[in-house]
Amino acid sequence: MANDLVTGGSSALVADRPRSRALAILDQPLNDRFMTALEVGQRASAINGLHCENYFGRDTGLAKQVRAQHLALFEPANRAMWTLHFALNEELNRKLASVMIAAMLAGLRVKGDRHVLLAELDLLEGDDIARVTHLWEAVEATPVTLALGCRKVIATQKWVQPCELAEAVREARRQVTFAMRDCEGLIDLVRQADAALLEFAPREHWIEPYQAPEQRSTLELMLRLHEGHAALSAMVKREQANLKRGALVAPVEPKRIAACKTTLAKRTRKPKREG
Repeated sequence: MANDLVTGGSSALVADRPRSRALAILDQPLNDRFMTALEVGQRASAINGLHCENYFGRDTGLAKQVRAQHLALFEPANRAMWTLHFALNEELNRKLASVMIAAMLAGLRVKGDRHVLLAELDLLEGDDIARVTHLWEAVEATPVTLALGCRKVIATQKWVQPCELAEAVREARRQVTFAMRDCEGLIDLVRQADAALLEFAPREHWIEPYQAPEQRSTLELMLRLHEGHAALSAMVKREQANLKRGALVAPVEPKRIAACKTTLAKRTRKPKREG
């Protein structure tokens, strides 16, 4: 039996691809893209100044420091934010939910108890009743949050009631939501820093980190996020036009001062006095 489980001969839940965990059905929603996004969100949560409006004001020194520290995470945070957003809004169908819950119940030695499975499914599908009656909190399960919730139950419970699975799924949803919001916070923090430099610092200070060609996509994203801010409208349009014609990243040349040609003044003889 053990050999069958390793090779996948007797269980549809065992993955046949390398580097996968045993319960493949719980592994599918938690793909590399999602796990990377979750990790980015966790890294963002440790940064000071998230979710603060007008954090920099006219302090271009602080803005330059913060942008330099976190600009490398700006684009990854944007990708992570959208990945987590879609993970929180993906539809969970009954077939996938049934297989996930059945795998969890089998791990808890409740395999074959159809009534427990139906009760779990009914609770997951009862959000409309929960919202109307306010008798319990809606679960809002998605493939990702259900997979995480099932894994938590397996790791922490000897037995599971439908309400316990529901609470585990809610907690998973909260954690993913926090990660998404921290990504949003990091994006806005770096954008605020860049906006302060664009508006108040010399242009060469603002443009400095975007000189490398590989930073073009970062700059395009930054300017796009600046578009909704009236104070930056003219500057953003100017820099977008510069970027479009390839003139944005040209180095700033120092002004040349023309050399002055000096000539000696001609000496004039004093007129002789008569006398």
